[in-house]
Amino acid sequence: MKLGPRLAEISHLVPRGYVAADIGTDHAYLPAYLVSNNISPRVIATDKALHPLEKARKTLELLNLFPKVELRLGDGLSALREEDGVEVIILAGMGGKTICRILHKGKALASRARSLIIQPMNDVALVRRWLVAHGFCLPEESLVRENGKFYEILAAKPGKQVVEDPFLLEVGPALVRQSHPLLPSYLETKINVCRQIQEKISSQAQGKNSEKYWYLERKRLKFKEVLESVAQGSRCY
Repeated sequence: MKLGPRLAEISHLVPRGYVAADIGTDHAYLPAYLVSNNISPRVIATDKALHPLEKARKTLELLNLFPKVELRLGDGLSALREEDGVEVIILAGMGGKTICRILHKGKALASRARSLIIQPMNDVALVRRWLVAHGFCLPEESLVRENGKFYEILAAKPGKQVVEDPFLLEVGPALVRQSHPLLPSYLETKINVCRQIQEKISSQAQGKNSEKYWYLERKRLKFKEVLESVAQGSRCY
C-alpha cells in the first residue's frame, strides 16, 4: 500500500525491527504499512473510540494483516501493557496539548521506549519543551509538506538535551542542525504568519502598542535570524 507524504515520512523515522504502538490509529494505514514492509514485526494499534477501530479493522481484514497488527481500545498509553514489549511509540495526527497529556500520564512507559515518533498537528514547540523538560532528547526531526501544509515530525528518545537558545524549540534544533531542505520554506511561512497576525492587530484599537504585537515582532525577527543563518550555512545555531 502507498501512504501519503505525511504518513510516509513518519514511517521513515520508525526504527526497523522493533514492536511498535500506534496511538490514535484511525484507519490503521500506518501500522499496515509498517508490518507489510517489514519495518515492524508487530504493531499494536490503539484508539480511544470504537468507530476508528472499526475503520482500522476493515483495513487490516482487507490486507489480511491480523495478527501482526493488534487492535485495542484505550485512551493514550493506558491501552499498552508491559508484557507487550513495545519499544517504539507513535503519536501522530493529534494536537500538541493532547500529546503532552498522553506522555505525562504514561511517562513511565514512554521512558522505557527506544524511540518516540511524534507528529503534532499544532503546538509543536510545546511538545519539544515538554520532552526536553522531562528527560527526553531530540536527535532527529523531519519536515514534510502535504496539501500545502507543513508537518513537523519528532524522533525522541530518553536522554538529556541542552538547548542553548530556547527559541530553537520553536523551530526544531535537529532541523537546523541537519539543514533540512524544507527548512527555509518553513521558516518563511512562519515569518509570514507572524506578519499577517501583526497586520490584523495593527488595525485594532491598541494596535502596535499591544503586548501581543511586540511578542510577534520578536518572534518574527528570531525566525528571520534563523533563516539567515541557515541560508548562509552559519554554525551559530
